[in-house]
Formats: sequence, C-alpha cells, structure tokens
Amino acid sequence: MSNHHGMPEHEQDISLTPQEQTKIQMERQMPERARTLTTSSPYPKAELILSQILRYAQQKRTARSQETPITQSKLIDPRSLLSETDCSQILREFFQAQGWEYREEYEIKNTGKRIDFVVKASHDGGHIFFGVECKKDLTNETNITVLADYLEQASAYSEALRMPVFLAPVMNGGTASSLSFGSHKVDALNSLCIFGGRFNVGLISNQMYAWGYNKEIKYCLVMRGGYFWDEIRKFNPERLHMVCSTGSKKERKPLKIWK
Repeated sequence: MSNHHGMPEHEQDISLTPQEQTKIQMERQMPERARTLTTSSPYPKAELILSQILRYAQQKRTARSQETPITQSKLIDPRSLLSETDCSQILREFFQAQGWEYREEYEIKNTGKRIDFVVKASHDGGHIFFGVECKKDLTNETNITVLADYLEQASAYSEALRMPVFLAPVMNGGTASSLSFGSHKVDALNSLCIFGGRFNVGLISNQMYAWGYNKEIKYCLVMRGGYFWDEIRKFNPERLHMVCSTGSKKERKPLKIWK
C-alpha cells in the first residue's frame, strides 16, 4: 500500500482495456425487459427509471390537486422496484459515458472484503481513484438505521482502501445540489452526505432535466456538503482531500493525483 491517499500500489489491477470492459458488461447483462430499451442517451437505464419517477411525481401532484386519495395500489414509486442489478447497470453506464475505467467486485487487500467498484478517473493530467458501493434503496424514505449501516460499511471500505467511497445511485428526480444543503432540520440523505463526508463517504446522484420533449441526465458526486465532481465543472479541488482528523484537530490530506 502506498503512503499516498488515493490508491493501493497495484494500480495496474484497476486498468481495464475496452475489450475487458465489454466482456464484463456482457457477462452481467441486464434483464430482457431492460435490454429492449432503445435510446440515444448515454444513460439508457437511468433515463428509463428517471422518466418513470417524473411521471410518478406528476401523478401525485394531479391526485392532490383533484383531492383524490393516493393509495399504494394506485401509485407505486418506481424506485421501490429497482433491483441491485438495475443499479449496477446504471453505474456502469455512467462510468463508461465519462470514459472512466473501473474494476468490479474489487478485493480489498488483507481483508477478504470486496467493494462493488473501484474507479480510475482522469484529472489534471493524471488520474485519481475512488470506490463506489452500489445500493438499490438510497432515498429519503429509507429507514435511517439502514442508511447508517450503509455509512458504516462504506467508511470501513474507505479506511482500508485509503480513498473516498461513494454510495450510489441516488435516483433523485430532484436537484443533486439539494443533497449538500445543511440546516437545523435536514432530510435523511442530506444528513448521510454531511456526516458521511467526515468519514470520506459521499453520494452519487443523478437527475433528469426535462424541457418539453427534450430530456437530459446530469450526474453529481457529493462530499462534505459540496460537489466532489459534476458533469459541468468536473472535479472540485476543494473536495479532493481525505479527512485525517485526530482528536479535536481537523486535518485534510490531499488526494493523490497519479501521473
């Protein structure tokens, strides 16, 4: 293990050729109902789910305006039907669209544990590394004890890997920036993001912008109350640090940029 924060010494274990990535994708093919989707979007699976979320939100607004009782039998949140296979495919689409290399089921040295993804992303003439743990139910309706368990797991992975770890995907339907809001009263995912950041754990959220028939998905990686990366600004130098505090002293060490 390197003394630098950001990546084990076995960097070559992460690098995948396009052929290897294609092989992994073929071995983990989506269910038939998802494979039949045809779209020009780089995120076909995410677009399908987010379209359903927007439709669900519109149906709820319509029901309220008409004072129609909303029952589970009438309206079912599509997020509740997501499987972990669906979520893994959403993440693969995202990584591939950004040109990021990744390794699935990455075994953490000397632990026997495996994290769902370790990602190698280009930045500042080199690259940085971060982990991603896939969860199918990252919403504000998820039991807070379950979210706390996710945080504990991701924090342990981060400490072992010496790199940030992100829980994903948050199928938002709202604004990704809302995850960084702080106040006396905050939603469950806001709390997870703010507190998790102190343990080098963040969230990956996607949302869909819709203007009439035009739809566009954007992603954001959120860490410690701010963006770690987004599709417009890319990586945020103010968040490319690992928390290394001892006692009451706040300490941040730069994340290694490998060149």
